[in-house]
Amino acid sequence: MNQNLAIAVHLHSLTRPNSLAVASEGRELSYKQLANGAAAIAARISQSPAWVRKNGRPPRVGILASRS
Repeated sequence: MNQNLAIAVHLHSLTRPNSLAVASEGRELSYKQLANGAAAIAARISQSPAWVRKNGRPPRVGILASRS
C-alpha cells in the first residue's frame, strides 16, 4: 500500500480542491489551500542557499504527519 502523503494531497487538490483537508484550533484549510501552501514552502526551500544538490538531484524533504 502506497503511503505517500504528498501524492494523496496533490491528487485531492486536483479532484476535490474545495474539500476540507485540515482543521485545527478553529482554522480550516481546503486541499487547494494546503497544496498552495506546500508549493510556497517548496519554492522557498529550493531557493535557499542551504539547498545543496548532490549528483544533480535535490535532497529529499520529509513530511511528518499523523491521521486522527
